[in-house]
Amino acid sequence: MAPHTALPVRSDGHTARLSTTPSPPERADMATRQATKAKTIPVSFSLPAEIDAEEVALCGEFNDWSPDTQLTQNGDGSWHTIINLPPDAYR
Repeated sequence: MAPHTALPVRSDGHTARLSTTPSPPERADMATRQATKAKTIPVSFSLPAEIDAEEVALCGEFNDWSPDTQLTQNGDGSWHTIINLPPDAYR
């Protein structure tokens, strides 16, 4: 069975229930500043459990279309991975 290619889903991190937690726009600004400073941002890729696959590879321009980046299957059957990418548009 050929591996499925995941579609990107951007992650904004975990939401804490503390009064010191920045509001979503402030978090987005902080993430942008951190990404600019760090030169990469974490990008989450996932597929739902309904996808009938034995393995899932993530391929794109960012890894020269190599199938070496594998998604991990979660306990609920969904697939997921997070990779750090420079801010850019990818195919």
